[in-house]
Amino acid sequence: WTDARARTFASSSDGKTEEDNSETNTNTSHDAGKDSTSNEKEADTQPSTATSSATSSDDTDKTPDDQEDPPAKHCASKNPALSLPFPWHYPPAGRLSRLDQNDDLSGLPKTDRARFVRKTLAAREMGAPWYQIFLTGGWERELADNFAWAFRRSVAGLLSKTFRVPMNVIDIDEDDNGLVEIDTTTSRTNDSSTDSEEETNTEAGDDATSNASKREISEADMEETNALVEAMLEEDLLALYKNIDPTNIQIKFKMRPLSWHFESAFLVPMFTRDHVKRDPSLKGAYQEIETEFVESGSVAKVREMGEKLNKQAGGGGMRTLIAEVSVDCLESLQVYNAETGELIQGTVDEDGTAKEKEVQHLVRMEMATSRGPEGGRLLGSWQVIDIDDMLEGNVWH
Repeated sequence: WTDARARTFASSSDGKTEEDNSETNTNTSHDAGKDSTSNEKEADTQPSTATSSATSSDDTDKTPDDQEDPPAKHCASKNPALSLPFPWHYPPAGRLSRLDQNDDLSGLPKTDRARFVRKTLAAREMGAPWYQIFLTGGWERELADNFAWAFRRSVAGLLSKTFRVPMNVIDIDEDDNGLVEIDTTTSRTNDSSTDSEEETNTEAGDDATSNASKREISEADMEETNALVEAMLEEDLLALYKNIDPTNIQIKFKMRPLSWHFESAFLVPMFTRDHVKRDPSLKGAYQEIETEFVESGSVAKVREMGEKLNKQAGGGGMRTLIAEVSVDCLESLQVYNAETGELIQGTVDEDGTAKEKEVQHLVRMEMATSRGPEGGRLLGSWQVIDIDDMLEGNVWH
């Protein structure tokens, strides 16, 4: 998503800001205080899952929320969502606990002052004016608006790509917040259905999503969707869904974003995710410098490590912005075994209807920036790198 919406928070100078004269300055927030508290890993429980035993005669007195969840199986990550038929996550406490611990997974101090310094550097990198940083906070709201839009479009694209349903009817722009909805449990018809037939069905009570879900996506639209999704979602996140076979599972999913707000932002100097892909030895290099400073307090050592990293990365003036926004949604999810019709993930009410609940998702995105003309900065494109810590932040720095 490289259009104007992705750049609305940039300044009138096309994303240019004052150039930081020190590319080897690894962390100007060191003087903002140090926090020796170690990063805590999120210990989430598995989302509610209903199986055939949950609907047996022995459990007729229980609501879905009363039924016990089966344990996660064969899950390499601590996030139980990865063991589910469709990887999707609801934090058990309604919100990832690390957010309330001021942990942005930067590996840097968690104090309020240090976080403010990091946020300020990120804002200036994006071209936010000083009055928005110190007075109005307008850049944070604008960033959150863009992230919420990107999250909705990414989820719609992911569902379209995975279940081969046209994206334009999954992402329904009913209002400013939008709606993502898909139902593949209905029997599909072929593309020979006429527009008039679909219009008649709609008038008879079928909504647009149900009608469109019955049509197979064209190959041309599939290629366009693939290109969009691959641009919007980082490849490791996208890989979580690549082995899903839409002939084995069916899905009912509805997500309506309600509100969203900015959580954190920080700047990684000197290198990007692409540098690490080309040279895996760079992984964790930025946090290693921070660890050295915390342990030794040696400015000379930190400067030496920074200069080495800058040289190893090529000294091209690249940087990376990483930011997080939380999105509150009204949402329901049910996944069924396509052959048996058994509910294998999600919950329903006692009468079998979809169970909606308010949930919060955390969207983590990053963008590479480069040195521009006349000492400014050129902004790249934002990309979703993690959702609800399914990849534990997808940290590379």
